[in-house]
Amino acid sequence: MMDASVKGEIMARRTENMARISEYDLYDIENLFTYWNSGWHHLAHVGERQCPHKLAGFGDKSRSPLERVRSAIDEVFPPCSVLGKNLKVPDSIPAYDAVLNLAASSNKEPYGPAKFMYSASSRFGLLGSVIRSVRLGPWAEDEKEWQKTIENILKALATSSTYGEAFTKIATNEKNLARFMEYWSAQPVLWSKGEYLEASIGPRLREMAKWLQRGLRGKEACEEAWWNCLWLYMQPTVETMLGIREKISADMVLYREEIDTVESYIAHGLLRLGMIPDGDKFKVRMVLSPYLRQVTDGSPFTVMSTALLVPPAFDLAQKFQNTFPESRFLQQCHAPSCRKHFYTQRKNQVVCGGSRGHEKTKCALEWKSFRAWLKALGKDPDRDWYNPKQKEAFRTREH
Repeated sequence: MMDASVKGEIMARRTENMARISEYDLYDIENLFTYWNSGWHHLAHVGERQCPHKLAGFGDKSRSPLERVRSAIDEVFPPCSVLGKNLKVPDSIPAYDAVLNLAASSNKEPYGPAKFMYSASSRFGLLGSVIRSVRLGPWAEDEKEWQKTIENILKALATSSTYGEAFTKIATNEKNLARFMEYWSAQPVLWSKGEYLEASIGPRLREMAKWLQRGLRGKEACEEAWWNCLWLYMQPTVETMLGIREKISADMVLYREEIDTVESYIAHGLLRLGMIPDGDKFKVRMVLSPYLRQVTDGSPFTVMSTALLVPPAFDLAQKFQNTFPESRFLQQCHAPSCRKHFYTQRKNQVVCGGSRGHEKTKCALEWKSFRAWLKALGKDPDRDWYNPKQKEAFRTREH
């Protein structure tokens, strides 16, 4: 590895005339983490400055707490939604309206298809399977019933480890759940088999459900819930970016998917010439602004998280560029169980991570063993490492 002093001199020389984004209104991923730790009000201040657009759904302050929380739950259950995918909601989860009707049932009002105005109309999906529609029962005309039903669902999600446990609570009793499953098992819908019942509820969804419960208490509580839920939504990406920053600082390789993460947020950033006040004069600087035209009609979680994560993405790209002022190599890890792509300054680096002092990484140890195994078979490791049959034979060999 290049001597630190030599590398520093090269970097200083290479970046001396490099176009840089003004630090005016620019923050990195560690700053964003600090904003959050300073309290949700601080994050809200930064977010509203970065994203002046009016948000829809849960992010819309003009709506009542119940309406805002309802819109968030609307996004949780459909697994095809942004929030559903983010929280890893099972694809086999029941339709949202069906869940609401089940939550509205009770001992006095047991679950039954007649009560819930099941629509006989149907349409054919892309694969030709019949998709039935579910309509809400008469209870949905009463705002108090809505509040009670939403609280029922949120409490169940917040206090359960599996969807089976949650749905038993949502149904009030096991008999209602049995009626629900019996009726829908005969219908041609994706969730009729109840596969979702054995799936685990992730910790972020449980935590989000707790905040949504709190958000029903009033406007201030709902705003606090919104920013806390947003942070839970952003958490995986924030952790990824913090890891990327740490790798860049430690001169460690980055995987292709990590670079893709940074690039995906850069795509929503707009560089422009900004007139920065300087006493009674103005300085011209390259300024970064979130460019959200592509996502403003989407989920409020997507819109606000994108606005907040665009500046850190540009900062990481700048740091990454400064670390590698010369052209470098995009390699694929030779370890049979890895095969990830990584960016490196050494052409002869064939495993991600390489070695750290006297300690070999898992990939380095596996490649050493694989290389020796190929040589013993009379193969050329530099050529045959990529052969899928050789990799499979190595992984399944008898010890």
